[in-house]
Amino acid sequence: MNTKHPKNRNLNQFTGNDFLGLPLLLKHQPYIREYLEIISEVFRKALQEYPRSQVIRFDLRIPEHFTGDLFSNGLMTRFVKSMREIIEADLIRKGRMNTRTHNCYMRFVWVREIDKSRKPHFHVAIFLNRDAYRNVGKYGAIDENMANRINRAWASALGMQTMWYDGLVYFPKNCSYSINYKKTNPTQEEHDAFMVSLRECFRRVAYLAKADTKAFGYPGRNIGYSQK
Repeated sequence: MNTKHPKNRNLNQFTGNDFLGLPLLLKHQPYIREYLEIISEVFRKALQEYPRSQVIRFDLRIPEHFTGDLFSNGLMTRFVKSMREIIEADLIRKGRMNTRTHNCYMRFVWVREIDKSRKPHFHVAIFLNRDAYRNVGKYGAIDENMANRINRAWASALGMQTMWYDGLVYFPKNCSYSINYKKTNPTQEEHDAFMVSLRECFRRVAYLAKADTKAFGYPGRNIGYSQK
């Protein structure tokens, strides 16, 4: 069922058990239909290029002492740019070490929300080539991993000299999902496994489309996503 969003009449609220055949969590309804459509399209493009995809969900918060512009969307533009640069540099480094590498164009969806703190925070999902990156890794570990790359990119976006600020990057439980889409002649078992992983991942990422606590009435956009 669709109804107009009370704070933005250009958007429609959606309630239902599923969206385009993929499940939604009832406790987070209503959702914003246009945001669900965006998320679905990013899934489609990611799996079209990388049938073996890795999707990572995390949250980004702003420190109390931050004095920059909170609402221009510049923070997330810088974060995405930094993440892509870090991934590109990592793949180049691995290539120089004669390590087999796979290309990885990072797709993403982020949403901005404001809770009682009156300061925005961001829910994010990034979509990677699973042949290039399979694991998140442990946040704060000494070795280079995706969790630390995300942390470094957020520190860079905030203009921090150090990345060790507890709580600014949060990885929820079960934050990483592997999806294996076999395009040609999949067996029934392969198809079923794909649908299970896709449904579980979409249900988790669809959280970004919930209508509650979106920051309407402030400058800037409440959602950003990869265009290609």
